[in-house]
Amino acid sequence: MTEPAVPMFEGKPVEGARLKVTTAAHGLEVDAVLRMDDIVRVVIEARVAGVDHKVNERTGALVRHQTLKVIAAELAPWDPADPDDHGVLHG
Repeated sequence: MTEPAVPMFEGKPVEGARLKVTTAAHGLEVDAVLRMDDIVRVVIEARVAGVDHKVNERTGALVRHQTLKVIAAELAPWDPADPDDHGVLHG
């Protein structure tokens, strides 16, 4: 018997999982010069700050809500083999 993708909660099957990412009140600082419509690739380091289970009012499904609090963030290259790739695609 295989384990469900989302662990059961109080003996009840959980239909899905949601992830919320929050930051500190002061925000995050990443050194980069960006322009409007640029797309950036950001890698975050975060701590799980909360896990809760809620019933979706519309569907009645039990959903696992997980909250991450960001500790640090940095731009990551799209192509790590390219030394000029700094994680920014100019729009």
